[in-house]
Amino acid sequence: MGIGNSNFRMFVFFFIFAVSNALLSYFTLTIEAELWIFLLGILIPAIFYGYSKRMISKEGSEDDRDVSMWLWIAVFSLGLFLRLYHSTDLCAWPTRDEGIASFASLEFFRTGKPFFFSACGEWPPFYGWLQYLYFEWAGPSLNAFWRFPLFISIATLPVVYAAARQYFSKKTSFLIFGLACVEFWPAFLGRFSLSYVLIFFWQCLTLGVLGWAFRQSSPSREKMGAFLLGLATVAGFYIYPPAWAVNALLVSLAAAVFGLRPGRYGWSFLLVFGFSFVLFLTPLAIEFHLQGYGGHIRSLWPGSALLTVRYIFFVGLPYLTQIFWGNGENQMLYGPGWGGFLNPISTALFLLGVFAIWVLWGTGKAWLVVGAFLLFLLPGFFSNGVEMMRVENLIPLLLVVMAFGIQALTAGFKARWKTMVLVLLLFSTGFSFYHLTVPFANTVNPGSPHFGATRSEESLNSYEVIRSKALKDGPGLLFLDFLYCPLDQTLYLATFPYNAGMNPRLKEAKPAWACFLVNINYVPFLKKELPHAQWFVVNPKTTPWVGQLVLGVFDLNVENRELVARWSKAEPAFHQVAETAYQLPVDETGERLMEPLVKDYPAIRGDRYLESAFWEAVYFNRCRDKKFPEAYEALSMILKQGYPAAHIYNEMGVYFFAKHDLKKSQSSFQTAVRLGGDHTDAADNLKRVDKLMK
Repeated sequence: MGIGNSNFRMFVFFFIFAVSNALLSYFTLTIEAELWIFLLGILIPAIFYGYSKRMISKEGSEDDRDVSMWLWIAVFSLGLFLRLYHSTDLCAWPTRDEGIASFASLEFFRTGKPFFFSACGEWPPFYGWLQYLYFEWAGPSLNAFWRFPLFISIATLPVVYAAARQYFSKKTSFLIFGLACVEFWPAFLGRFSLSYVLIFFWQCLTLGVLGWAFRQSSPSREKMGAFLLGLATVAGFYIYPPAWAVNALLVSLAAAVFGLRPGRYGWSFLLVFGFSFVLFLTPLAIEFHLQGYGGHIRSLWPGSALLTVRYIFFVGLPYLTQIFWGNGENQMLYGPGWGGFLNPISTALFLLGVFAIWVLWGTGKAWLVVGAFLLFLLPGFFSNGVEMMRVENLIPLLLVVMAFGIQALTAGFKARWKTMVLVLLLFSTGFSFYHLTVPFANTVNPGSPHFGATRSEESLNSYEVIRSKALKDGPGLLFLDFLYCPLDQTLYLATFPYNAGMNPRLKEAKPAWACFLVNINYVPFLKKELPHAQWFVVNPKTTPWVGQLVLGVFDLNVENRELVARWSKAEPAFHQVAETAYQLPVDETGERLMEPLVKDYPAIRGDRYLESAFWEAVYFNRCRDKKFPEAYEALSMILKQGYPAAHIYNEMGVYFFAKHDLKKSQSSFQTAVRLGGDHTDAADNLKRVDKLMK
């Protein structure tokens, strides 16, 4: 078989794979049609391709020639373009997860008190500490928040190349680097200010240290490599242990095999690696014990459902389909949203690369690649839902396999190799750019039905009002904690540059205005105390209360001086509730949340709005702990000492209905309707009760 004929057949297989992947990724088909396409367009051609080993040329597989500078510049520019394009406004608003993750960094910046684990997800401190250092340099702001993961994403690209060079030729390493620049998944990571972007960076760094350590020949440098390898391996646990565990296992196994090899330095390498590993793991283990780490991981365990057919079909299988083709659940928070994470061309290259590795490396090493692929799937498979960031460890492996796919496709075109590679990378860039700027952007911005599920519309709308006011009148006093919603701190993050009450860099500012978030049912009472305030409805559906959410904005003057003084004195206690909520393990009751407010209750007593806010917090925590009679008592205290608002009577009606006391339920709903029927569902509730009482 001649080279020309072989290359033609290679392109035929590539074309079949690409078309089949496009049909599976971007068209709505029946399950039967998808199975036929997979069988005829992928599985059967892959079997024929795998048996045609002569098509895969070994010629040039060890080619270590330099890649021309213009190709480097072109590919790196594509990577920068994907990451820099609308870097701070492609997503209109952070996710609630991002607000939670950044809260600890903001508190570190505000108070100077370091933290370790943060939030109910029990995130270790590495990403948060780096973000804190970045905030110290750039100052906390929404733009700084977006730029931080952007810089990490860009910094990852040279690390990818440096790591690849420890294992592959210059040409193969360049291809891996180029794919990291233009593929959607690596660029997608940089659009979220979460530790996921740091995991990919650190994984490449650790693999690079692993290769470098194995290449050393002198005893001193080999021991240095072993020490650095232990440090890098353990440091990943300070980013996110559940995702990093498989990396640590793989690196540790490689170190063990290397340490036990015949030679002069084997045992010393293994001993130094083990010493470094234990040394840097000890502080983390101590914190694990002291803070009772593990509740979040236990909450992700699928239990007895793990090996059921339903679990494998709805949880296990989507981890594969989301990578290559997507599926019917594409709109999940960190899923691809349009097709798979790999586009049809990338998936076709991956299929070519699988068999290229099988031929070039032999079956022994190829099975190691398969084993690593399955190992990196485990964090997702052993969880109770589909969250694609749990398997982002696959990214380097996917890049390597695709790079070999490009080499297999272009092996017979030495003179045109650069042009063909650039064309392939340009096509992938086009897919990635469209994926980011249209399907992804549409999903994560207002107007999408998925926006409210992952992001706070009321926080975005409030930010626009606050920012406009701050640009006109300077920083103000932002009372954002009276409305009990500790698991959304995105507004606190975005407005920090204008928050004279919290930002330590604004302590010399003289605020002339203030604002606060409030349920619309309280507004009739507050208008009497703040007659000149402006009221902006920021969301038609308040979470968690029924009724519209309103932002009240008012100028500071003599008339409201005492009120502002009371609120300023009480604000730290309410804020500490949110801070405590981030440290509360998922399996702990909410009693500890109320300790700051109970301690500072004298500063709250007597102010009817603060009393309402206090007892609302009590109510929600008692409901969280399923202490419903005690929760009812909290509602009663709001009516006695706070504002007897419509939504409180509506909640009491619901409580009495659950207790089968229809008479009291009816009375409560009637009062709610009379006070503000347009802003609760009390009218509908009353109709149901009236119908039952007839």
